[in-house]
Amino acid sequence: MRIREQRVRNTSQWFIELVLHDPDAYLARAPKLVRGTASMNARLGFGPANMATNTLPVPPEAVLDAMRRHRPGLAVQH
Repeated sequence: MRIREQRVRNTSQWFIELVLHDPDAYLARAPKLVRGTASMNARLGFGPANMATNTLPVPPEAVLDAMRRHRPGLAVQH
């Protein structure tokens, strides 16, 4: 998992990006909408699975804590 800041228009935005072991396998079974979004993400320099932190209903730290509870050895890159 990676937390990244990306310039979007006139401001910066923070994203939680999931770094997948096999993104091609993920996309092969993903719905068409997800594949299209992943293609757009790739053009922006992101992996296929990410979340803008300003769209989350909880603070990003709560998401990270939940992910670490689910997978205690989860590596987080800043």
